[in-house]
Amino acid sequence: MNTIRNYLDSLFLNVPKTAETQKAKKDLLSIMEDHYYELIEEGKMKPLVQSLTNSALLTSF
Repeated sequence: MNTIRNYLDSLFLNVPKTAETQKAKKDLLSIMEDHYYELIEEGKMKPLVQSLTNSALLTSF
């Protein structure tokens, strides 16, 4: 999921790239993506692609 990955990248911009920080980043990405899909399954969130498409349609008029 690029949106989550891009957000996480922005959080780690000024963090030194070490084995530990890369592992932490990878673990966080996994947790965040799992949570995102759980929210979709529970009906608490629409898939991001669908939301962006609907939003683009609304602003194009």
